[in-house]
Amino acid sequence: VVNGSRTVRGDTIFYDRGRGYGNIISHAEIHDTTEMIILRGNHAEYYENPEWTMITDSALFIQYSKGDSLYLHADTLRSVTDTVSGYRMLRAYYGVRFFKDDLQGICDSMFYSFADSIIYLYRSPVIWSEENQLTADSMRIYTIRRKIDRLEMYRSSFIISQEDPGKYNQIRGKNMTGFFREGR
Repeated sequence: VVNGSRTVRGDTIFYDRGRGYGNIISHAEIHDTTEMIILRGNHAEYYENPEWTMITDSALFIQYSKGDSLYLHADTLRSVTDTVSGYRMLRAYYGVRFFKDDLQGICDSMFYSFADSIIYLYRSPVIWSEENQLTADSMRIYTIRRKIDRLEMYRSSFIISQEDPGKYNQIRGKNMTGFFREGR
């Protein structure tokens, strides 16, 4: 099913154009070429107005770009477009894992606001960036033009990196803020 910049695919698609509702069973994929986003899973529901999407069963979110892409896996992904601002919000929960060339991480649940480009990581997130491992009770990742600008870690913040075999650098604090230059 093609609707403007969005293409909806799947093995079995039920689509009611009058209600603006779609249900996709097995190999579901929603591709938005304007936002450069692909949502995949084995079950998906889609409402046109207000725009709302839910993907379950091997849910995958891909935000692609020229240089690097972000892959995010979770049990359930929900994407909602705010009817007032027009911005999208993405919620991922239960067993979130994300991968990018220079950044990987896990957490229980995540929220991403396209309006302010902030990624919220909840329930004991762990992030790996090059030789560093970062942990806290919760984290916020601030991005500018899809590159990380700042990372804030809340409660029980901890950073560890291996300097040499058997030697580690460790930093512990209540809250921590990390700044990035050119996404690094």
